[in-house]
Amino acid sequence: MLHVTAGTTGTVLPRDKAKRLPEVGAGPYHALVARLAISKDFLTQYARLDKRVQRSVDQAIATFARHPHPAQYLETSQHPHNDQLRIVPLDGPWRGIMLAPATGDTYCLVTVLPHDKADAYVSSPEGLKLVHAQPFGTWRTFLHPDQRQIAYHPGYSGSAQVTGGPGTGKTVTVLHRAAFLAEHAAVPILVTTFAGNLAEALQAQLGLLIQNPGIRENIEVLNVDRLAYRIVRRARGTPVIADEGTLRTRWAKAAADAPFTPAFLKNEWEQVILAQDLNTEPAYLTCARTGRGRPLTKAQRSQVWQATQQVTAELKAAHQTTHLQLANEATCLLRQAGRPAYRHILVDEAQDLHPSQWRLLRAAVAPGPDDLFIAADPHQRVYDNRVSLYPTASSLMPSAWPPGPPPWYARHARRCGSRASRRSR
Repeated sequence: MLHVTAGTTGTVLPRDKAKRLPEVGAGPYHALVARLAISKDFLTQYARLDKRVQRSVDQAIATFARHPHPAQYLETSQHPHNDQLRIVPLDGPWRGIMLAPATGDTYCLVTVLPHDKADAYVSSPEGLKLVHAQPFGTWRTFLHPDQRQIAYHPGYSGSAQVTGGPGTGKTVTVLHRAAFLAEHAAVPILVTTFAGNLAEALQAQLGLLIQNPGIRENIEVLNVDRLAYRIVRRARGTPVIADEGTLRTRWAKAAADAPFTPAFLKNEWEQVILAQDLNTEPAYLTCARTGRGRPLTKAQRSQVWQATQQVTAELKAAHQTTHLQLANEATCLLRQAGRPAYRHILVDEAQDLHPSQWRLLRAAVAPGPDDLFIAADPHQRVYDNRVSLYPTASSLMPSAWPPGPPPWYARHARRCGSRASRRSR
């Protein structure tokens, strides 16, 4: 698996001191001038170049600075997927590699190579590291060719999953997949994740990626708790979420009459009872408790059930609920309505979602091609949702993370360090 490390970084002069293109008067319009940044590593490389090559580089920079439309001066690689990495024409058998901005007007001269190596460079791991070294807004919308094959696949027959470690481009692949789907059909699309701040970041990144408002408006971005909250609010009014202090008090009270700690009872309720949507004591007494560690006798399970029922009864009497309860309620409402709200749902940081939230997403999207596109790191969790999804995997989507690839594993995008899987229907 590829671990991407920081590469070169660009040095940008202040606007008042940078080389700028002269304004071109054309009626009421004026050309937006560009800035040229030089990679720090390139300065060392430049000093080692032959004097004739150095003069060619100087001339190319001067030509770039005078050109009214600098993007037209740069050549596109034979690999058009790398549309931010351009080739600068030089005299003789040498070419420069230029990074064009995703937004803004700052270009970065990165390296100079013989012409037969320049084109290969833009599709190499070095090219990927280069983009990851640039400012956040630039590399967050860049795709390596292997990632692009996943994001711009013509159509998956059902749900698709991409897995990889940190820095392997999962999030940007999700964003490009959302843009691709929105461009091809005016249908409702949801991009979601666990935390609200991550959803805000995804919203901002989509704004950088999609310039057409008509396409952008087809994509809604909100975290899964907000989705559940909205569905329930529309059905029965504004729900009240119990705060953590209230919940700790209620679980401590329930544990006072049971041989279990408050934390154990709460986790058993969330990771077994709510996870499997168990609504009766007999169902809990016979269910699997994979991943919970401590075995329980039937008598102990009965004690746990009574304690959890005490807490849920108190919450109901206080007209309060938790986010996981809300997800289960929202799922029931969607199933009763029989009208999924979305045609496509794309999930980032999927490893942090709870089974109740997976059921909600499954109910919110119509089954069919490209219904769910999921990105996850199977070895990294921010939240403790270490429960098995195997009892419900057949009716949901990807199997639990970890261990190992699911049985419907399809292919491995090795070069970008991510794994793409498809679930056949």
